[in-house]
Amino acid sequence: MKQKVTIDEKVCTKQKMTLVETLFALAVKRGLNKDVIDNMLNREILVKDNKGEFMVTQHWSDVVEEILCDSNQSLNDVRLLELAKKIQEIFPPGFKRDERTGAKYVHKSNSKAIQQALKRFINYYEDYPDEEILTATRHYVASFRGNYSRIEMANYFVFKDNRNKGGDITSSLATFLENPNFDDDFKEGAIVDDAANWLSDSRN
Repeated sequence: MKQKVTIDEKVCTKQKMTLVETLFALAVKRGLNKDVIDNMLNREILVKDNKGEFMVTQHWSDVVEEILCDSNQSLNDVRLLELAKKIQEIFPPGFKRDERTGAKYVHKSNSKAIQQALKRFINYYEDYPDEEILTATRHYVASFRGNYSRIEMANYFVFKDNRNKGGDITSSLATFLENPNFDDDFKEGAIVDDAANWLSDSRN
């Protein structure tokens, strides 16, 4: 029988279990054993680090996040794709180059990558009205004052998961949403005007 599983971390805590403990116990209940782990190692879903600890490889980490996002029926793909395209319009043209590899990364990213980042953002944080997200995006872009050498790619601005590299989840979008008046120099009207100005310049 197919079953949809929803786990609230607060409920786990109330029952004196962590989220990880709950997930692990559930996995054992659903059949996690040595054969399953060996299969996951053979498929390189899991690998071991130099301390012998299990890690999820980047590709399969992305797959797991996609499963979580696609399982959330409250996420509207059409709405998020349209929102992703509007975020693209706000981001400046151009690219940054990886000094180590020489690869070029376009500031605007692509709409599908931004859409997926929005799904992950909503799953991890919460949903916000589109206009609040777009205003926060304008604030972020305008904060660079035209110097985009350190600007994030649009999808990473929305959501970036660094846990497989020993880091954490980051989201400049979340920061700007939670701190809408972080700097008196960036009052909403001025920021919107600044964003509109460079948008206008880029179209001419």
